[in-house]
Order: sequence, then C-alpha cells, then structure tokens
Amino acid sequence: MLQVCQKAGLVKLGHVALDGTKIKANASRHKAMSYGRMKEREAEYEQIVQGWLEQAEAIDQAEDEEFGKDRRGDELPEELQRAESRLRKLREAKAELEKEAQEQGREAPADKEQRNFTDPESRIMLSGEKAFVQAYNCQLAVDDTPHHIVLAAEVGNQASGNPQLLPMLISTALNAGEVPDKISADGGYSLAR
Repeated sequence: MLQVCQKAGLVKLGHVALDGTKIKANASRHKAMSYGRMKEREAEYEQIVQGWLEQAEAIDQAEDEEFGKDRRGDELPEELQRAESRLRKLREAKAELEKEAQEQGREAPADKEQRNFTDPESRIMLSGEKAFVQAYNCQLAVDDTPHHIVLAAEVGNQASGNPQLLPMLISTALNAGEVPDKISADGGYSLAR
C-alpha cells in the first residue's frame, strides 16, 4: 500500500513525524508481581501447600483405617488446587525472569522487575492520562504531508520511546525505500542510550 501511495505522489519523505502511545493490554496490572514479591510469596505458598499436604496425609491415613487402603476418597480441596496452581505459575514466572536476566548477562533479576500472569509480554506503564496501566508502547512514523501516510508502525513493551527511535527510523527507511530528509520526535525519544 505504501508503494502505491508513493507512486501516486502522496508520500514526500521530506519530513516524517514519529510518536508513540501506550495501548492498554488485555491484562490487569494487579496480576503483575515483582521478582522480589515472587520470592516472598513462593515461600508463603510453599508453607501453605506443605501444611495442606500434611493435613491431607493425616486425613488419608485416618480414612484408610476407617474405609480401607483400596479407597481413594475425594479430590483435593479447591483451596489446595488454587494454591498449587498459583505456586506453579509463580515459579514459571520467576524462572522466566531469571532466564531473561541470564540472557542479558546478569546473575539475577532486580527485585522490582515484573511479570504479568495474564499477559507476560505487557508491562506496567504510565499512560497519557497519568495513570499506571498494564500496556504496550505503540510507535508510528507518518509522512508529514497533508495525506499523513503511515510509513512504519511497531509495538513494544518498553515504557520509554527511546529504545524504539532507531528501529523506527530503520523501518521507515526500509519501508519507504529511502531515508527521510527530516525526522521529528517528541521528548520521549533520544539517540543516547
């Protein structure tokens, strides 16, 4: 479509405007947990699950004496199932954060690094309305002509637009087949890292 617009003379590449916005993820920010909190909660859930398992073992022995060893009894109580599944999800999220830290050459994640259990790729970000939301950061590069043709679009999970500036410039040049004469971006972008 961009090539059709270029052939029709709708794209000039004299001036390209770049901006981003936070788009709310389909996940609650209350379902995100920091690595530090995961470490705390893991021990708590281990203790809860261990207590219930010990209680279940005592009940099993009493039922075996009462009904015989060949009878299994009811399934685990719902609370135990929930605690076990939460412990499993917590451990999976914790392992993912640890894996990412190792891939980045760090020994362990910072205690404030977070993972959302509903949408692990989204992050908590400050929205344009100055509210913290579970979101993605969407970027758009537009040819600053009366037609405002979209030249590039990207979605990321970093709150700052800074890491997206160079990739957006590259995408714009690749999509349009040439480098724009001039690029404008707001204060959320910078080439400095």
